[in-house]
Amino acid sequence: MNARPNRSEYFRNYRKRKIRERREYQHEYRKRNKQRLNEYTKAWQKRNPEKHKVHYMRTTQTLKRKIFDAYGNKCACCGENTYEFLAVDHIHGGGNQHRKKITGRGGGGGAFYRWLRNNGFPKDDFRLLCHNCNLARAFYGKCPHENV
Repeated sequence: MNARPNRSEYFRNYRKRKIRERREYQHEYRKRNKQRLNEYTKAWQKRNPEKHKVHYMRTTQTLKRKIFDAYGNKCACCGENTYEFLAVDHIHGGGNQHRKKITGRGGGGGAFYRWLRNNGFPKDDFRLLCHNCNLARAFYGKCPHENV
């Protein structure tokens, strides 16, 4: 019997190991050169505003999809599942103060989505609501669907 592993299996394992080593190297490199890389990125963004906008929008939309997946892809109140109608709701209120605390300016979007991802998609404080249910809760304290 041949003790050597199958050639394709050997190369598959080799590639996995090299990919892992490369990621570890890149992570360490970014930690060591954080300031220089940030300066380079900001300069690139100034030189290429249109490309930056497209890239930012694409990555934000991808992250938004992941967040919606994590929260069930439908309104927790009425069951609406149209992507464009859904929003992340702060269950206990205080969304504006929370976003200000995270971003320093009260904006939402990408920074808020990254915070949700980095904190493990907390289910106790956030949920998906459609815009109708979200605004009804904000203005009237409850959603009309709760009366049904």
